[in-house]
Amino acid sequence: MGKASTLAIQDQLVALGEQIGLKAIKEYSFPRKTAYNPRYDVVWFLNVESLKINHLTGVELIEDQWLPLATFEVEGSTTSSKNQVGNVGNIMISPCQYHFMIVANQEAGKENDTYRRGVKIVRTMQQLMGEKNILFLDASMLPKQLENPTIILTNHEKNERSKGSGGETTSLPIAKKVIERIEKTNLIYAFDFTSPDFKMRFNQVKSQLKGKKYTHDPVTNKREDIKSTSNYYYCSKIDISAGFTLTGGFIEFLKTIAKNLKKDVELYPLLLHIHHEKINELYYPLLGIEIETGDSKHAIGGLINAGRLHQVGWLVGTDSMQGSVETYQYYLGLRNTHYIPINSL
Repeated sequence: MGKASTLAIQDQLVALGEQIGLKAIKEYSFPRKTAYNPRYDVVWFLNVESLKINHLTGVELIEDQWLPLATFEVEGSTTSSKNQVGNVGNIMISPCQYHFMIVANQEAGKENDTYRRGVKIVRTMQQLMGEKNILFLDASMLPKQLENPTIILTNHEKNERSKGSGGETTSLPIAKKVIERIEKTNLIYAFDFTSPDFKMRFNQVKSQLKGKKYTHDPVTNKREDIKSTSNYYYCSKIDISAGFTLTGGFIEFLKTIAKNLKKDVELYPLLLHIHHEKINELYYPLLGIEIETGDSKHAIGGLINAGRLHQVGWLVGTDSMQGSVETYQYYLGLRNTHYIPINSL
């Protein structure tokens, strides 16, 4: 019974993906030369052939046109907590931008407890391992049917950077060469990009922060009200962000599950944002680029910012920075980041 319910959810996810114009594959493993390679229950891929991005370093497409969009791990019956922790671990190494864990609480034998436990497991593991935008659902929250195709929007306008970070000018000719690569695609791009994730996360907790203060000056103990995102989070600026806008079917999918989560939508900053703001379009942060010509510690900060806030991160720097990139790739799991030598541009 449990196996049948898992298969039924997988089939439902494949059907939903195909209804919105995505490639949907069951039991999929990404090409990876490692001893252990997870097999995901369902993966959705987005057709990005029109974006002309198959030449970009680190952007791994299937058949030169399908971008990994969403990973699904499904437990259709009773499952142990350790199995769910394993699902979180598998998701943590998925190259997709969006991640979903789905249970069928009513199929969990006499226990009927996979949803309650799963919510706690995802919260706990993300605190231990870092945020990965994992959305945890019961199968009853999935849409029954979707109708509109997923659409990619781009507004390909040329921009030019007039100053570097902090007013420096050394990076300007390098940025120009980087942009020459981006302009061979149909991606949109922006300089000094701040991810909307920070605002989404602040909106999730701001009701809990009402009346709370932060220390502005530790010497005088001057304290001020927490009023805005920047009072609470370090909102980093990425030198260059390149991506596209998604609308249509996939956004409708997110809006539907946000509605069906009811009060639990408050657990997920992205879905809460979509639900409250009645969002119909989302920026897809494909490529974050940091240009570094100075010391390695500054470069490491750029590497983390770009890699954690985009599907793919580039650190464009001098030869001396390659070791820093490789070290952080290994120890922090920043496998989606790539070192681009300045002299290769």
